[in-house]
Amino acid sequence: MGTGPNLYPSMLLSPFVSDEGTIDLLDVSKPNLDYLKSVLSGGEERNNWIKFEKFMCKSGELIYKDCLNRTVDLARVKVGKIETLPEEKYEVVMSFFATEGVYDDITKFKKAIQKLISSTKKGGLIITAHMIGSRGYYAGERTSFPSVNLTVSDLEHEFAGLEKLTVDLVSHSNQQSVRLGYHGMALVIGKKS
Repeated sequence: MGTGPNLYPSMLLSPFVSDEGTIDLLDVSKPNLDYLKSVLSGGEERNNWIKFEKFMCKSGELIYKDCLNRTVDLARVKVGKIETLPEEKYEVVMSFFATEGVYDDITKFKKAIQKLISSTKKGGLIITAHMIGSRGYYAGERTSFPSVNLTVSDLEHEFAGLEKLTVDLVSHSNQQSVRLGYHGMALVIGKKS
């Protein structure tokens, strides 16, 4: 959910999806959807993702050999909003930096998390990543986006009902700060009971 102009989540997931399965790439932004369609249909940007696949394999993960082509075979690019996700449809739901990066209200963030969880089938996996401490970000010269200023405790609370919940914080030095107030990013993994 909230794929953006990124294939890395689907490339990471693709070796674990059955040949009969699908990967829905959901986003609301037309430029993001157009970009994904272009890459998946062989557009020139595809070379960047081939390089990313080589990096994944070089890092010792040979399971990712040919994961881009597998993503091409399995992926469906679709318009989708968190608020309108169907109940209990997906075996795995992944959302990276979308729930806190489109709202500036903690209540809306909480509702978005609950929608992600409710769209996952019982026993399904939920994998999300979140910016910790972010107070917004810029994209271009005059374009800014809101962000919910999250803590690890906030995430532990919102995902508390999941089984085998892990919330891991990856922090960086101040020189590597990518957003105002940024303290790191947290990866959340859990299983819906």
